[in-house]
Amino acid sequence: MFRKTTIALVLAVGVYTQVSNAQTIELVPVGSTGPFTITGHEIDIPTGGASIEVELEIQVNNWDQGAGTLLGVAQCKIDGTATALCPTCGAGALGYDNGEGTPLVPKGFGAGQFELGAYIAANVCFFNERHGCNPLNGQAPCDNVIPGGPDGPCVENPRGVMTPDATAQITGITFPDENYEYLLVSQSGGTPDIGTNNYFGTLILEIPAGAAGTYTIGFEDNPLSTLLSDGDVADIPIQGLIPATIKLPGNPCSGVTCPPSGIDCMDNECQDIGGVGTCVLVNSPVGAPCTDDGDLCTNDRCNPVGVCFHPLVNCLGLGDECCADDGMCKPPAQCITSDCTMVLSTNPPNCEVDAGQPHPIGDNKTLQGWMSMDFDFDEACSPANTIADFSVRTVPGNSLPPAIASVVNTSATTTVNFAGVIPTNEWTCVTHTPLGVEKCIGFLPADVNASLGSNAQDITALINSLNGVVPRPIFATDVNRSGPPANPQDITGLINLLNGAGAFIPWNGEVISTQCPS
Repeated sequence: MFRKTTIALVLAVGVYTQVSNAQTIELVPVGSTGPFTITGHEIDIPTGGASIEVELEIQVNNWDQGAGTLLGVAQCKIDGTATALCPTCGAGALGYDNGEGTPLVPKGFGAGQFELGAYIAANVCFFNERHGCNPLNGQAPCDNVIPGGPDGPCVENPRGVMTPDATAQITGITFPDENYEYLLVSQSGGTPDIGTNNYFGTLILEIPAGAAGTYTIGFEDNPLSTLLSDGDVADIPIQGLIPATIKLPGNPCSGVTCPPSGIDCMDNECQDIGGVGTCVLVNSPVGAPCTDDGDLCTNDRCNPVGVCFHPLVNCLGLGDECCADDGMCKPPAQCITSDCTMVLSTNPPNCEVDAGQPHPIGDNKTLQGWMSMDFDFDEACSPANTIADFSVRTVPGNSLPPAIASVVNTSATTTVNFAGVIPTNEWTCVTHTPLGVEKCIGFLPADVNASLGSNAQDITALINSLNGVVPRPIFATDVNRSGPPANPQDITGLINLLNGAGAFIPWNGEVISTQCPS
């Protein structure tokens, strides 16, 4: 998959050619699924993070140095951590997370390079003596890395270091985490250095949207993780662990400090707008402190919709309540005893749709439908809710929202009464602003199955409900509004609605064009 999409690009730029004679393990960029330019070990992505992928090759070079040394064991581990600096990578090497943009995501090993599920030597991976065994000296193969084991799965690498005796090699990769570990074991006394770049493995990284700046990807500089050994399992010194860098346009907001907004529960944040860092007002985090209302017995904090609200301090943990006269917690008999903190339910229920007729048959002047909404809180709100504590909107907003005529509090339930019937083909959404909680109800005559569309399928849904096959609530089945229970006359009423009989407009094909917002 990956290599087929990038080979033309790789050829266009040229493959990196080693110029040093030092023993090295290098990470070399070879292509990308988007526009790119490669210079040595750096790949430049001019478009920035856009959910593209970059392919990096691991190459092992010059282990011989003219001394006839054979490579017996090779191993390296990618250092993708955000905190451990790689000493051989240079200052500031931070792996997948550069602290400026969205972290990179390791995606795999490249099509045709590794075969998932093709495990080495009957599901046992071979490691060198540093992992507790030495397969080169005739000992039993390592069994500490097995599929699903503590070190994660193992995958065969059929390509490996390309030398004449490649068939006598065992190559693979383990990936217990995102810091993939590559290995090679030669069983023919060692692999000769033929004087060219020697392929060892492939690493594919996703460049997600939001990635920005320069990322340096190198190897874990630890002799238990990254090493070369000869055919007698003697160390071959590594003179250089050379990382690859992925360069993207910088984050426009890097280094930009926006002045304070000066507005309660609004933050002035820098955002990338068209490649320019722009200060934008956004809601403060829920619970952020806001302007003190002067009441010693209230907490002053921001709610989810960016409004500063002031719930009473709760002293119930002490067996007392807070009194507004002096800010002290006092016995409940002397103080307010409860305060609502959440909406448990509403009636009509949230996101349900009234499927009843919009007016009596033959009378299109007398409107019918929901005219109120009950909010059930965890306890009575104190102070009691008023009209000022609620706001109403319609979604998608083709009709004006109904005005609130009154608010009635009964224990822990508050009833919001509208000045008229809620509009059809809309969601009517009511927000309790002190808590920042919004609940929505819809109105679409004939929409028995709540599909947000009125059509012949609603006839089947009504018949199934009457027969007890798939029961629907009364507000979906009492189409003619004659009162519960629904009955066969509602089928006639539904057909009249769909066909537009008796002063009804034809409701067949009508919709609510958006999903429920709450």
